[in-house]
Amino acid sequence: MKLVLARAGLADNGKRLTPEIIREVVETFPEVGEAPVTVGHTFADYMPAFGWVRSVWANEDYTLLFGDVDLLPPLKDFYEAGYYRKWSVGIYKRPRDGKRYLRHLAFLGAVPPAIKGLSVIRMAEGGDGEVFEFADRARFVSRAKTDWPVAERSTPWDADSAKKRLVEKGGYELLAKCCGAVEIHEGESGLPEAISRYHFPFCDVIDGRVKIVPKAVSSGLGYLHGARKVSVREDLARVVRPVFERLKKRIEKEVEMADIETLKKENAELKARLEELERKLSEAEAERAEFSDLKGELERLRAEFAEARERLKRERLSRLREAAEGKLPKEALDKLLAFADRLPGEPLEFSDGEKKEKRDPLEVLTEIFSALPKPVAEGALAMGDVKPEDDFDPAKMAQKL
Repeated sequence: MKLVLARAGLADNGKRLTPEIIREVVETFPEVGEAPVTVGHTFADYMPAFGWVRSVWANEDYTLLFGDVDLLPPLKDFYEAGYYRKWSVGIYKRPRDGKRYLRHLAFLGAVPPAIKGLSVIRMAEGGDGEVFEFADRARFVSRAKTDWPVAERSTPWDADSAKKRLVEKGGYELLAKCCGAVEIHEGESGLPEAISRYHFPFCDVIDGRVKIVPKAVSSGLGYLHGARKVSVREDLARVVRPVFERLKKRIEKEVEMADIETLKKENAELKARLEELERKLSEAEAERAEFSDLKGELERLRAEFAEARERLKRERLSRLREAAEGKLPKEALDKLLAFADRLPGEPLEFSDGEKKEKRDPLEVLTEIFSALPKPVAEGALAMGDVKPEDDFDPAKMAQKL
């Protein structure tokens, strides 16, 4: 992170820092290389370093001293949480030439727990020195944009990874639009190029697009209300809270709209299913009506067919009677007609060698009795047109014979 390490003038602990001292610190720092970050003013060679000042520079009139500072955990976390908001710079004179240099940067506040793995401070030189104490003059501003598209509610959330992806996609300007607040230190005119100075992120890059992550918003609102016993600085909370309230309303509106769209879709599907069922019911009713009509028509046809078959049978019986009448005694004729009336209606199959033919039984009987000659009554002539009363002509008789 970039910090304002010191300001020319009277420091908070009553020490006066001049532009000339700041100029010498900037000039000598390349020889120093780096200065350790400590907690408090009491330190020795065996104490761990909580970070390092990597470079320093000043503004044009040397009234502000800036520095690139790498803070190590947990001091970085404590600083961002607001537990360390004051620091002091230890500026010493070198014995060999009397020039001033930055010996250390000390953060003031509660003592953190013991930490393993931190490098040991090595103070290179002694000499006369002074400590100039300053308070954090940072302010929080919001550059947040709350009209990004909203991601799915199940989208996972990792704040550190999200901030890195946002910087890779659009730099710190994009990151500022996707965070609740940006920490601006005294003397800075633009956006800081330190990810740790961007607080309460709520967006991520998903499939190449910047989207609001609902879990980030709910997590941020939780922290603002004391979740996990996290204490947020009041000046930071004042800036972030209205941003996250707008985000909450935005997500609720998106959820409501999504629910409405879902209901519309479900209603459309139900309407389509209802229309399909009504269509099928209509078709079924039409088919049922058609079936009823067809059934009635079939019954009528069956009745007509039975009537026609009965008429045909009576006609054939009448023809059989005519063919057999006079050729059988009356008693035998009645038995023949009763027998014929009980014959099945199906045709009989006749075979004459390879030739096969189906015939109606009544027609066959009719043909049989039609082929039989009538018997000649006693005293009658079987001469066709010759009647007994006619004159007998032997020539005609011979011709008929």
